[in-house]
Amino acid sequence: MADGKKPRRTRVERGIYRQRNGNFAVCARRAGRLHFRTGGTDLIAARRAREELIAALEAGRVPASPRLRLDTVAAHWSKRFEAMVAADERHPCTYEAHRFHLDHDLLPRLGSRRVASLGVEDIAGLITELRAAGRSAKTTANALGTLQSVLRFARRRGWILADPIELLEPEERPRPPRRSRGRVLGQAEIERLLAACPQRGRLLVETALFSGLRISELLGLIWADIDFQAV
Repeated sequence: MADGKKPRRTRVERGIYRQRNGNFAVCARRAGRLHFRTGGTDLIAARRAREELIAALEAGRVPASPRLRLDTVAAHWSKRFEAMVAADERHPCTYEAHRFHLDHDLLPRLGSRRVASLGVEDIAGLITELRAAGRSAKTTANALGTLQSVLRFARRRGWILADPIELLEPEERPRPPRRSRGRVLGQAEIERLLAACPQRGRLLVETALFSGLRISELLGLIWADIDFQAV
């Protein structure tokens, strides 16, 4: 180039280009307009991605807003989720967890990307980055769950054609350690436990045993929570 700058992409063959980062981009024309998609790092996969793009264009399944960035889509998704929380359709803690992953794991890494350009290689790269940052398998899986919720929101509105998370291979997905099921105490064990409890804490233990409340819920109980007429 005349100004000495490297081109954004280099043509490999018809409709397939190699980008500066080594990934492939594919394109096809519909009604005089070029449509681009991420094609991964493998030429064979890029050819397949271009064929899928052409088929989607011919079927009229073109994203309505292909220039939308992930952070913009996430803002629309958040507004809808907040409305659901206000209507008591979703729990505030669920939204807080999603918001945490958006702010700390997803938007700093993918927020500026066009949502229609995200591919399975981008998702695999995100998982690698989260692992390198010290995120646990459970945290990484939860972050992917948040991203998938946002992408489903975009897909329902026609902003993307497919969810790239669904294309992950099983071995690529984070696998949180399985939680062992808690052992249920038998009647004789309950009697021995209560017999060993100091009198001061016995009421708390009895309430936990027979109500199924979590410790945090148990400690947060107030008199107004008890329906004395139903007792």
